[in-house]
Amino acid sequence: GGIALSLRSSIGAAKADTNVAVMTVQRGTLGQSEVTAVVTGTGLVNLGGFEFDLGVDPAVAHMTGASVGSFLGTSGRAVGELGPIVGSQGSSIGFGAYSYDPSGNNGPGDTGSGELATITMTVIGEGVSPITLTNTILGDVNANQQQVTTVDAGLQVRPLHTGWNLMAFCVNTVGLSVPQVMNSVTGEYSRILGEDGSYVVGIPDMFQTLHGMQPPEGYWVRIDNSNTVTATQIAPEYPYTTPIPLSAGWHWIGYCNPQAHTVPEALASIDGKYDRVLGEDGSYVVGIPDIFQTLTEMSLGNGYLIHMTSDGTLQYPHGMGQSVGKGRPPEEAMLPKECSSLHRTPWTTLVYGDVEVNGAPAPEGAVIQAVTPRGEVAGCAVVRTSGKFGVMQVYGGSKSDVGFAKGEAIRWSVNGKEAEASASLNWADDKDVHKLTLSVPIGGSGTPSVFLPMVGK
Repeated sequence: GGIALSLRSSIGAAKADTNVAVMTVQRGTLGQSEVTAVVTGTGLVNLGGFEFDLGVDPAVAHMTGASVGSFLGTSGRAVGELGPIVGSQGSSIGFGAYSYDPSGNNGPGDTGSGELATITMTVIGEGVSPITLTNTILGDVNANQQQVTTVDAGLQVRPLHTGWNLMAFCVNTVGLSVPQVMNSVTGEYSRILGEDGSYVVGIPDMFQTLHGMQPPEGYWVRIDNSNTVTATQIAPEYPYTTPIPLSAGWHWIGYCNPQAHTVPEALASIDGKYDRVLGEDGSYVVGIPDIFQTLTEMSLGNGYLIHMTSDGTLQYPHGMGQSVGKGRPPEEAMLPKECSSLHRTPWTTLVYGDVEVNGAPAPEGAVIQAVTPRGEVAGCAVVRTSGKFGVMQVYGGSKSDVGFAKGEAIRWSVNGKEAEASASLNWADDKDVHKLTLSVPIGGSGTPSVFLPMVGK
């Protein structure tokens, strides 16, 4: 930042006011492609002008503009602007404003609290970024500098695809209602499920059991738009190392560490106290070989279901993990293209094991599908190690979702050919782990299955 015509030259040597003011970054408007942050001041005394630099991670958003807020000039003085000056790649913006008395009598400045400036940012990419206030100056009408403390905020940008998304907010949205948290995607979502409640768009508030969304919780969010939408939020920063007490049983937890970590590394603080972790795009089961694991790391902004076998306190690690990640992996890296038609839902059971074709281990790249009695594909995996398929989630459905109903028999296919299972399995939302051997009989590979239409999103 740094303003060309700055207040610094006029008040740099002036005596500082002993009254301490507070400048805070707060949420303005939230859109999918553009957001605004409001810089407010409290405890302002005889204000004649202000100046600040505001910074953001350019991988998440770019600063693009600024305007004077409603507070300066309320005493009747005329107002002029300093800047804005946008830094490299939009990573910062320098802005300020001053007031003057056109009569020449140097009438009193503004005292109290209010909005100093509005900053506009363009959304660039997924992630969570601090919005930091630096180089702050508050000067009164006599060029005396007032002491000031600052309160930063965080910006989160999260793409949401069609259907169900298992996500987490990583800025402190405590105190906001569900519609306020999801303001940027109003009209794009229909249902939100949390560990302890649900929110359904269109029904009266008296029937809602989920009243807010905040860290460290994870949530399933249903998007009805056929295109990807972008949820944005500006709120106070959330310390990702905050301890999270967990009792025995299932918990829906968000991952807010800016660094991605392998599952054992991320959950080292509860080692020996959990046995399953479910993510939107894979699962981790303690005690089975690594070749069967389909959830390899936990990353920023994702939600996870963690099954605790005993009470413990989760605290995400400081420092570097084994891989770097600002948010979810690219869409093409989450599920293999062979499974792109899969409809993920919050209701699931887990299956993994061995797979044979014509009496031999199925080759790498073979596609395994779990199929409902209606011919819907409700589970999908790709063989990564010959003869083995990793933990796949087999999903339940509802009136608006593809998937199994409770008690329905799961049918299997390998490369589009009907496969036999070592044991019959009827679907239930048990989130339990089932090991099976699937086999396409000799000669079966040449007989096309008649029950496998691919159901698209």
